[in-house]
Amino acid sequence: MVRRRSPVAALRFVLVAPVLALILAGCFSHQVVDPAAVAVGDDVRVRITEAEAQRLAPTLQRESRVLQGRIADIHPALFLDVVVHSEVQGAAVRNLRQRVEIPTASLLEMERRALDRRRTGLLVGAGVGIVAALVIREFSSDAGGDTRPPLDGGAELRSGPPLRIQR
Repeated sequence: MVRRRSPVAALRFVLVAPVLALILAGCFSHQVVDPAAVAVGDDVRVRITEAEAQRLAPTLQRESRVLQGRIADIHPALFLDVVVHSEVQGAAVRNLRQRVEIPTASLLEMERRALDRRRTGLLVGAGVGIVAALVIREFSSDAGGDTRPPLDGGAELRSGPPLRIQR
């Protein structure tokens, strides 16, 4: 016998995944590092001088003294791939990146993005527990179908005598 889930239960499952994704996105932290300690491909957040922010504003279409991106090259200056536009296409997000050159004299601070293993482990464990509890609750409920009382108060349905049609 195939048991159909109610629309509320289906909606509950649909809402759990995005909430877990948002929670797990917070599993990263930024740690201050020396610019000499980073490598090509690292995700970083840099604080730059006001003059550099004004110089980059036309390229990035905004003026910001804090930039996040991926290191493309380090010598002779920092080359950073910065997201300038994000577009949602179905379930995927497509980022348009712009490579900018930041002279080392314009860097005030650099932070490397790192996975926080403890927070990630706690959140994954909590997420698995929530999903397991929902699944157990959903599938351990009465499999006999509808548990609501009949609308007519429980009266037995009886059929009358057969109906005859004469010509």
